[in-house]
Amino acid sequence: MPGARPDTPPSIFTTPTCGWAIRNFAALIEKGQAFDLVSARGADGEKTASFLAATPLAQTPTLLADGVSVWDSLLINEFIDERYSGAPLMPDGPVLRAEARRWKHYCDRRVIPLINAAFTGDTSVEATLEGLEHAFARMERDRLASSGGPFFFGVEFSLVDLAFHTLFGLIDGMQQHFGLSADMPDWAASWAEAIAARPSVVRASGLPEALGRHGDDTPLSIEPEACGAADQPIAGVGHADSAPD
Repeated sequence: MPGARPDTPPSIFTTPTCGWAIRNFAALIEKGQAFDLVSARGADGEKTASFLAATPLAQTPTLLADGVSVWDSLLINEFIDERYSGAPLMPDGPVLRAEARRWKHYCDRRVIPLINAAFTGDTSVEATLEGLEHAFARMERDRLASSGGPFFFGVEFSLVDLAFHTLFGLIDGMQQHFGLSADMPDWAASWAEAIAARPSVVRASGLPEALGRHGDDTPLSIEPEACGAADQPIAGVGHADSAPD
């Protein structure tokens, strides 16, 4: 039943290097929903049978809830928002919800690939910086967040903010990796800082390290109020294990 508390907490299969899952952890924390972290790889480094049974694409992150598997971090967060009670993470009405989905898609399918291409050497860093400049110009021209609040929809925190947190983390990682500056417009820098300071995001950012310390593929139970805080914002998103997120 949508909005009801499950008898069995959902599980997220992921790895310590899959930064995409941080947005899913944060969404569950926003909802006040306990969940289990499960390593997609066993102590031998191989993908576990339970993980492979949960997702035919062997893709991290994968959410297992109510006997249903959901993969792709954007889709997982939509499921989390609709399935669990708590403050909604999408705006009301079909127009605003479509706008939110458009910007999430733009972030993950258009802008993040620019940075990943620099890391893989498929394009030059200069070309990536130029692409980011054009992307920010478009966002400033068309973006919906014009209410003066700190987040995309003003004072309301949403899945759009969680999507772009991944992008901002990648930009930080690119700066550190290549020893360069990719200056963002002031409005984008302020937006990134507001998202990174959100308690759910701070807590979620510590969970990949916690999973690494856990050391095996037994479930690591997470209570939202007990999640460990990260000392630093995420530096990058890593890669899905076997397929692009």
